[in-house]
Amino acid sequence: MHEDLDRLWGDGAIRIFISHVALHTELAHGLKEQLNTIGIASFVAHDDIVPMKDWENEIARALFSMDLLVALLSPNFSESKWTDQEVGIAIGRRVPVIPVNIGSNPYGFMGRYQAISVGNEPQDIRDAV
Repeated sequence: MHEDLDRLWGDGAIRIFISHVALHTELAHGLKEQLNTIGIASFVAHDDIVPMKDWENEIARALFSMDLLVALLSPNFSESKWTDQEVGIAIGRRVPVIPVNIGSNPYGFMGRYQAISVGNEPQDIRDAV
């Protein structure tokens, strides 16, 4: 189990799950790279799931071992079958959630958090997080 977590997260002292819709995979990837430059590990499903692995288990493993969740809130975020569940797991585990407004404000239980509004540049999001 420990090896699986090392594979998912690497050496980062802080583990951030980046929740996003497929349309913003590039932005999530860029944020992951920017966080890595300052020693923070992050999980982006499209980047971090090894071929032939059970992707649902990999996402669950990351969700249940994360320290923080960053939600890239685009107008279609709530239409995803996954993003609301990812945020819900974070809230249920009492893991901090940082909503980033990239066209949409926090809603539901996430609505109690003030969103970061810094634009769509990965470095700007990293600095705000």
